[in-house]
Amino acid sequence: MFVVTDPRQYQIRLTKACWYNHILIEHPEMKGRLDDVKRAIKIPDYIYQSKYKPSSHLYYYKIGRGLSKKEYVLVVITIRHRTSKGYVQTAFLVDSLSKGGNLIWKKR
Repeated sequence: MFVVTDPRQYQIRLTKACWYNHILIEHPEMKGRLDDVKRAIKIPDYIYQSKYKPSSHLYYYKIGRGLSKKEYVLVVITIRHRTSKGYVQTAFLVDSLSKGGNLIWKKR
């Protein structure tokens, strides 16, 4: 689908298989939100490291409250530090920031 650079200079990939076979099936609220996923990666408000899997980073992008009552797009990305690359695992809407994990990046 795309490859974009995050604020830490990681090259992040979203595959068609992930978008069509996982995200849109498991999280139908993401239909029409591909640009929000890109923005969440390119200009996130926050990036957390998962407390369960250190190679998973949680990218939050504030969209505000709408009909869905959700406030953020959350994109979960597996990061490969050795290659400075990553790939999207999933994306969905949430109403708050992570309740765990370490904050590793914040928009200034």
